Amino acid sequence: MKAFFQEVLRKTATNLVSFLILFLLGLVITTWVLSSFKGEQEIEEKDAILVIDLSMNLTDRPEELDPTELIPQLARGGPRHHLFDVLKGLRKAAKDKRIQGIFLHGSLEPSGYGSGYPALAELNEELLRFRKSGKPILAFANNLTMRDYYLMSVADELLLNPYGDVMLQGFASQATFFGNAFEKYGVNVQLVRTGKFKGAAEPLISDRFSEENRAQIQAILDQRWLDVTDSMATHRKIQSDKLRATLEKRFRFSPEEADVMGLIDRVAYADEAIDRLAEIGSRDKESGDFVKIKLEKYLEEMQSQEKEEEQGEVAIVYVEGTISDRQVSPDDAGAAEIVAELRDIRWKGKTKAVVLRVNSPGGGVTASENIRREIGRVREAGIPVVVSMGTVATSGGYWISAQCDRIFAKPETLTGSIGVFGLFMDIEEMAKEFGVTWDTVKTAPHSDIMSFARPKNEEEIAMAQEIVDDYYDRFLTKVATGRGLPREKVEEIAQGHVWSGRDARANGLVDEFGGLLDAIGHAAKLAKLSTGYTVTEHPRKRDHIQLISELLDLSLIQGKKDQSPTKKVLRKLEKDFGSWVRLNDQRGIYALLPWRIGVP
Repeated sequence: MKAFFQEVLRKTATNLVSFLILFLLGLVITTWVLSSFKGEQEIEEKDAILVIDLSMNLTDRPEELDPTELIPQLARGGPRHHLFDVLKGLRKAAKDKRIQGIFLHGSLEPSGYGSGYPALAELNEELLRFRKSGKPILAFANNLTMRDYYLMSVADELLLNPYGDVMLQGFASQATFFGNAFEKYGVNVQLVRTGKFKGAAEPLISDRFSEENRAQIQAILDQRWLDVTDSMATHRKIQSDKLRATLEKRFRFSPEEADVMGLIDRVAYADEAIDRLAEIGSRDKESGDFVKIKLEKYLEEMQSQEKEEEQGEVAIVYVEGTISDRQVSPDDAGAAEIVAELRDIRWKGKTKAVVLRVNSPGGGVTASENIRREIGRVREAGIPVVVSMGTVATSGGYWISAQCDRIFAKPETLTGSIGVFGLFMDIEEMAKEFGVTWDTVKTAPHSDIMSFARPKNEEEIAMAQEIVDDYYDRFLTKVATGRGLPREKVEEIAQGHVWSGRDARANGLVDEFGGLLDAIGHAAKLAKLSTGYTVTEHPRKRDHIQLISELLDLSLIQGKKDQSPTKKVLRKLEKDFGSWVRLNDQRGIYALLPWRIGVP
């Protein structure tokens, strides 16, 4: 009888999984067909408002549909945009006679390396460019966070819900430190590094930031605070010093207080925003709503109308995330995949210029060097390579950038951190507590040097220091050669020091301020292309056939995640430590910046 019930349960589970797969395939195919059909239709609306829902994570590289979370992603139904598409769409909308204005609403949902302030600064500037075309921007918010207000402050009219508020609390950089926990449980961490500012591995050996590291983080935070508040104050026609002085005393404002201060234009409900948008554009007589075109639909039309030109193309190659040998997580930049893209570009000969969009804190030295090597071969083939730095381009991210033809960054970009460290861990003491021991037979004194069962001895640590010093020396040489700087100057500004884009331009690590579109324009200029060139993106999004093949893997079917507060904390710790676990350099040598500047 027991075997009978087990068989029934097994068949039921099998049928359920099969049903889920067929259901998912149906959704994907239906979405594919509908999107293909929509893409062929031209939007007929006139006197319309372009609606931009900010409830998204604005990524640098195209965001892919994740088969492991397909149902939640489809159910959420929110916009899925990346920076280049949005910038192109805004630039086209400024000249589109059907578009009478823009409506901003929703709240940004930053995740991973997305929605960083340098990327938002690029979007901010493109919104200002749109305003200069004579078309207004209206923004409505239920609540305004730092990121939301940074974008929405550019609007001609900023409306806030009577039951909302404005929260401008400033910036913070917080790291999770495991030093005390490792010591308590017998996990030994051995670190070799270069540069007094190279605090990358501090979370594994300490319980707080070092004074040098704290000082550079504080300097970056202070400079970003000045830049962001200056931008807000300029848009709202408020004195910058007055705004900062107010925010030092308090950071939360009711709608009425925000109105009096000039942070918003007026307090209003959503229906009042709709009426105002109908005045700017036109009223839909059937629904009573204003005539609108959603950004996602507008971008679909734009992409369907794009045609390849014979003059050649500029290729954007995205390096977003921690640089590792291969991409094992959405937050990784897999060197093997990036090198393959660059090699393909070099061999096909269709691409006339490359823009390397770097949004990475670095990673493995060997992986970074593999990318730099292939970039060099692309340039040797006569194809110029221009760097566009995103939110962060430090350590390995700068390693791959230093020898390119031109480097663009935003003042808010984090870059530099020219330094190297080696990291080794063992669990010998922890294992003893559980009665676990190891015995080794070897042919030479150091045959088990990479074992986690024992610490490295003095001779082995000295050898690791030699490797780190050698890699650091090579790093300095690459920067000096690529940037045309004296070696002594590079040694002075290296030391693992993290620089803002503003300071990096002053000390020669960056050529000029600019965003992704500026870098594309410069690359086209270097390649002597006129205005008719095509821009392609690498890696490209997976097509629906690839997505369906992945869905056929039953291992991708996962249960719903527990959303309890305890599990959220544990997942946060898992994510913090997981970024270290994924580091896979065979020698344990890294050029990496793990800490991030964040804001709730």
